[in-house]
Amino acid sequence: MSKYNGTGSNGTPTHVVGNARKRIAEVTGMVTGKANELKDFITEVAKDEEKREKILNSPFVSQAMNTAATVATSRNRTLRLIHRTYRKLSEKSHYSELWSNISESTKVMARMVRSYVSGKYTHVPWQVILKATGAMIYLVWIIDFIPDFIPVAGLLDDAVVLLWVFSLISEELERFRIWERTQD
Repeated sequence: MSKYNGTGSNGTPTHVVGNARKRIAEVTGMVTGKANELKDFITEVAKDEEKREKILNSPFVSQAMNTAATVATSRNRTLRLIHRTYRKLSEKSHYSELWSNISESTKVMARMVRSYVSGKYTHVPWQVILKATGAMIYLVWIIDFIPDFIPVAGLLDDAVVLLWVFSLISEELERFRIWERTQD
């Protein structure tokens, strides 16, 4: 007689299915908990000007912004950066509604830069392209102010930098969204 209680419809022992369901529930709970931690952490830093300035004035942000000119002048480098940006956003898509909103705005920013380098949308100031490119570079870099391998906190500095750049280029992002809707 088998030590298993039975099998499911696909022949999998029911105890394996039950264990898998428990593990899925545990992981779902962890992800939800991390999402709430991230939201609380970003909210805290957004209110704390000293912490925000520490991130924005870090050598990592300066280096990303300085590297932007080199990347943005090369169509191939820019397109690779955009690809890496999309990949990074998809890896972190499960965190929270706040991160989801940041992710969507980052995708708009990436599409604007892609349209610029492809010559489709060129009536945007060069400084806006540099800021957007710098923010994407910062997002995809592995080593930054708070390394991404640190759960939850690793996204904090990325969110601060992206939100800062969004605030600087918001009018251009809105113009691009309007232009983009007319292209369909």
